[in-house]
Amino acid sequence: MKKHNAMPLADLIEMAEEQDVNLVACTMTMDLLGLQKAELRESTQYAGVAAYLADAEDGNVNLFI
Repeated sequence: MKKHNAMPLADLIEMAEEQDVNLVACTMTMDLLGLQKAELRESTQYAGVAAYLADAEDGNVNLFI
């Protein structure tokens, strides 16, 4: 990120939270990667793909990574 003069991830997340963006971690991906909730930010929400798609259906902007 430094090489391309991009903002550090921590700064991007902080900026997103200031704009009331909901950060939702995919529980299936967490399982596949062996990630635990304790490793993520306290403000992170958790959902499976079905819940994510149901919430995203009403959104104007959507980002699924």
